[in-house]
Amino acid sequence: MLFFHAYNICCYFYRIFLQIGGMNFEKAKDYILERIINELDEDLFYHNVDHTIDVINSSKRIALLEGVKGEELFLVMTAAAYHDSGMINSYEEHEEASVRIVKSVLPDFGYTEKEIEKVSELILATKSPQKANTLLEKVICDADLDYLGREDYFVIANKLKKEWAARGIFYTDLEWYKIQLEFLQEHEYFTSSSKKIYDDKKKENIISILRLIENS
Repeated sequence: MLFFHAYNICCYFYRIFLQIGGMNFEKAKDYILERIINELDEDLFYHNVDHTIDVINSSKRIALLEGVKGEELFLVMTAAAYHDSGMINSYEEHEEASVRIVKSVLPDFGYTEKEIEKVSELILATKSPQKANTLLEKVICDADLDYLGREDYFVIANKLKKEWAARGIFYTDLEWYKIQLEFLQEHEYFTSSSKKIYDDKKKENIISILRLIENS
């Protein structure tokens, strides 16, 4: 309990510090979440506001565990907030569309050209297949796919299947299980913190998929 209290206090002072310096993460976040809620297609069952909020919270958690703080913490959280915003305009190549939104709107929230470039690089790192070199890139990539090693993996994966079906991409259950199996087996978390948190459950999810395939 004391840890979470201290955590909230730290985040509060980080926010105040960055607002004084010019960057206003809270307003930038609220702006894009409102647009995502109001402008995204209703059949985006996976890439919706719930996913965005999930990635924001996960990136914050992983970043803190990895020792990220200050400006860098809020840069990775900004990238998390905007990483799928491009789907407002384009489903394909949405990361590039997200970068265009970032470059258009973040100056209004006090972000410098250098900060905007960093946020853009972080967003592009999440493009599949993920390519993460810096610590911040590793954090946001792990946050984007943390569900692979969570209890609600099958619920979330089914949302993606439903989203693709809405776009005319249909798979039988067996085909979907095989696609998911290959994806999970090839995927690796980048940060040591994510490995500790998610790897064991991801292995359990792989075993569950193998059983589903065997019984199909």
